[in-house]
Amino acid sequence: MQQREQRDSDKRRHVRYQLVNMESMASYTNINPANDNDCMQGSIENMETCAKRRESDDEEGMREYSIAFLGSCQVGKTSIIQQFLHHNIDNAYTPSTTVKKYHKAVFMDGKIYDLTLRDCPGVTSFPESPLAEFSTYKGYGMHNSQVIVLVYDTSNEDTFNYVRSLKDQILKYKSNPLIVVVGNKQDLAADQRVARTDAQQIVKGWKCPLVFCSAKYNWHIINLFTEILKVIECQADAKKEDAHRYSSHFINFNRCKVS
Repeated sequence: MQQREQRDSDKRRHVRYQLVNMESMASYTNINPANDNDCMQGSIENMETCAKRRESDDEEGMREYSIAFLGSCQVGKTSIIQQFLHHNIDNAYTPSTTVKKYHKAVFMDGKIYDLTLRDCPGVTSFPESPLAEFSTYKGYGMHNSQVIVLVYDTSNEDTFNYVRSLKDQILKYKSNPLIVVVGNKQDLAADQRVARTDAQQIVKGWKCPLVFCSAKYNWHIINLFTEILKVIECQADAKKEDAHRYSSHFINFNRCKVS
C-alpha cells in the first residue's frame, strides 16, 4: 500500500515537472539587445521550434539556472520580474511574505536558458550555510542560486546601504558568487538619494555589473536580464578555459618521450 502511494506521489511530481517545462517552452523569449529601444521586445516562438531547440540543447547539456532577487522591502524586486515575464506590473503594493518562484525559458545568441527566478522577501542577513538557510529561510534557494541580483531603490539611500551589507555577507558565506547590482526606480530622478556616479564608483570596486532600470516604465529591464545571462556565460567560459588548461597540462605531463 505504501509503495503504491509512493509511486502515485512520484507520478504526480513528474507530471508537475512536465507542466512547468511545457509552460517554459510556451514562453520562450528571443532576446535581442540591439532592438531593445528601452523596453522589452520579446518575440514568442512556436512550440515546434522551441521543442527542436530544447532537443538540441539537451545534447549539449541543459542550461538551467536559478536567479535569486534580494533587497529591502519596496525596492521593486517583484515589479522587475513581472515586467520581464508579463510586460506589466501591479501598481497596488503588496509586501512579499513568502518566496515566489517563476520559470522562464529564454533564447539568446543561439542558446536556451531555462531560468528559475526567485522573488525573495527582505532578509535580515545572508545565511552562513545552506543548513542555516534551511532553518531560517526554507525554500529561498539563495545558496543554490547561480546568480544573486541585489536590488536597491535609487531614491532611498538606506536600501543601497542594505545592499552593501548584504554583498559583504554573500562574499563571506557563498563560494564564487555571481552578483548583479540593480538601481531601480530611475523614474524618480527628482527624488534620487544615491547619485548614479557614486553608485558606479562603489560597485566598480565590487567587480560586478551595475544596471539602472525603471520597473514602472519597463525601462532597461531587458538590459538587466541580458547582463545576467552575460555574467553566466562569462563564468561558463572561464570554467571551460580552466578545464582545457588542466587537460592540456595533464596530456603533456603524461606524454611519452623518445630519447
